[in-house]
Amino acid sequence: MLRFLGKPVLGLIVLILFVKNQPVQAREGAVSFNGVFLSMPSNPDYSVWSGNQRYGAQYDVTAVTDEIRILENLRLYEHGRLICTMKIVPGSDLMISNSGVMVFMDHARHDRGELTLHFVDRRGRLLLSDTFHGACLFGFSVSGNRFGVGDRSGFHVLYPETGARLLLPKADRFDFDAGGDAVVLTRESTLSVYRNGRLTGSIKLDSQFIRRVRWSKDGKRIGVIDKHGFTIYDGESFETKGELALSEPLSFRDLRAAESGWEAGVHERTETVSQGFVYRFDSSGFLLEQIHGARRDLPSVRRPDGKSLKKGEEDALPWMFQPFDQMPTVWNYYEQHMGAGTYTYLHQGLDLIVPENEPTYAVEDGFVKCVLTLGGEKYWRLAVSPIQTVGVSDGWLYAHLVEGSIQVDVGDAVSRYDYLGDIVQWYQDWGHIHFVNIRDHGLIWRYDDGEWGINFNPLLVMAPDSDFTAPVFSSVRPGRKMLFTNNMNWSYLDPDSLWGDVDLIVKLHDYVGDSPWQQPAYETYYWVRSLPDRALIFPRTTGHRLNHAYPFYASSWYTPYARILYREDDNLRASSWMSLNRNYYHILTHDDGDTCLTLQEEDRAFATADYPDGPYRFYVEARDEWGNSSTDSMDVVFRNGITSVQADNTGMEPVFRLEQNVPNPFNAETRMDYYLSRPARVRIGLYDMTGRRVALLDEGLRPAGTHRVRYRGDHLPSGVYVCRFESGTRVEVRKWILMR
Repeated sequence: MLRFLGKPVLGLIVLILFVKNQPVQAREGAVSFNGVFLSMPSNPDYSVWSGNQRYGAQYDVTAVTDEIRILENLRLYEHGRLICTMKIVPGSDLMISNSGVMVFMDHARHDRGELTLHFVDRRGRLLLSDTFHGACLFGFSVSGNRFGVGDRSGFHVLYPETGARLLLPKADRFDFDAGGDAVVLTRESTLSVYRNGRLTGSIKLDSQFIRRVRWSKDGKRIGVIDKHGFTIYDGESFETKGELALSEPLSFRDLRAAESGWEAGVHERTETVSQGFVYRFDSSGFLLEQIHGARRDLPSVRRPDGKSLKKGEEDALPWMFQPFDQMPTVWNYYEQHMGAGTYTYLHQGLDLIVPENEPTYAVEDGFVKCVLTLGGEKYWRLAVSPIQTVGVSDGWLYAHLVEGSIQVDVGDAVSRYDYLGDIVQWYQDWGHIHFVNIRDHGLIWRYDDGEWGINFNPLLVMAPDSDFTAPVFSSVRPGRKMLFTNNMNWSYLDPDSLWGDVDLIVKLHDYVGDSPWQQPAYETYYWVRSLPDRALIFPRTTGHRLNHAYPFYASSWYTPYARILYREDDNLRASSWMSLNRNYYHILTHDDGDTCLTLQEEDRAFATADYPDGPYRFYVEARDEWGNSSTDSMDVVFRNGITSVQADNTGMEPVFRLEQNVPNPFNAETRMDYYLSRPARVRIGLYDMTGRRVALLDEGLRPAGTHRVRYRGDHLPSGVYVCRFESGTRVEVRKWILMR
């Protein structure tokens, strides 16, 4: 039912039923099947066009990476007539204003969280370039003489033709009036109006989940929609001038000013159909007519049986494409090492390749926390958290969706297997989803606050994982299976003359499922035996496990962490994104193998001087996330001028090694190993993030050797916990992640 000014209107319902039975006419006001307005291009071959359809552009995509597209040979048309060409395009996506000004979204330094905007006029002349951090809100004024950008520092009003700019407070939604001198902003439940940069008034709204805010054509009124409500305010007094409400299964998705009033994009979603409508209103919000938009019959969802959603003995999550029990092609791996000449990059999730327009489904129940773009139509994404809280929570990020297909908005509840939207075309006939579990706070997750962090490797909780190929060792150099260098030193040591604290480097690659792209090894271990007696002098120790959590998302922060996990120099270079055969030079002696990677671990190394000079053998084991493993070894000679090492004195603290729990994240049961070089008293406790101990895992005098503790967390809520190991004055911690 619809309500006008809070009261049911019978005549209004009759009008709606009458209009629904009329033949549908194609018109400019068409909406997608999700209720978002579409500008119908006069030339369907255009890649992008202006809102008034006067201008359209074509371009060629000549190369791609995970977040960058190389565009060339741009052609700009006005009413079908070619007016501008550009051989080199300075960006990965673009928008065109109603006046023909183009803005190119340059994602070249997305690793830093940067977006550079290049404004070019209709003749191809550069007007303005500016760089923003954490940008996630964009749009031209109707006239095209203003452009709005929301980033970490606030909301920027840019004047491309003069280069001037204004900085206003942060916003979630905005709109310019017809002249571009007034802008309305919303942030949470506050609506504010600025004229020529000066605040002229603000009000509190009833909803925190505002979907659109728009000026009327004459600039006298402001329209606001949330999921079920459309309200019209006076632009100066903020008095309510009209109000209308929708009931399920209808919801508002879009809004724009019309010549004589308003047009709203409305979405009707059932289990079988996604339908868009245009609702036309007069200036006071009285409903005049309803127009059918696009419609999609949704495919039936075939849920997998319970057996296919088991990962070992643990329940797992399905994949986000049908069939849900079939592993997609993995293009880029979690914490994969890539380089671009002057900087090193750690990939922040999984990239999975699928056909363009592939329907995407939720992997878990939850609430939508964000729907936004990081710059252009190819960069839309949404995130879903299993809990609705104003505090900190975790959730799944689905990136590179078609805006006109996205079925949900912030605040909506979704269930596992709900259809979320389609994957954009990224290159030729395929697209990809960037998928990762992230952390933020609030009912709304905002990219402009720099709080997004990544939590763990998604492959550990997705099923099935059809990975049956063990990692493969390659020679780092011809005739050299392994390389050694003094800790953080750029010259390499002769294996027959190792001295001091050394780093161990191996070259590995792995295949995930049937993917043709080589990936890094998920997990490595190393140990050392003396020769010729093959006595174990250094126990099996974790080199690294590609499952680290980071409290940030902009990957410029990852560069120093990449140097802990991987080696890169003039001779050992990372590969390009589109190389099937890639170079991963793993450093095993830095990371201590837990999920808490710290920059101090860069100082870790193997101390050859702790052992007498002589021959030794280094062993390395590489494992994938499914448990397939391979082992290799290399003989070396320690030469420090040391003929013997004094035995440890009685009473000295033992050497111990604390491994990461496996699996991690875990659903119910997990296990952890630790090693003692001699008998010692230990205490191992598990603590929540407030510091409260929730379990005592082990305590007492334990003999030398390797020990294992097991734990079931059935009574604990999902979240992050800290395992604290104490022996004498020595303390180490590991982060455990419990996911239900």
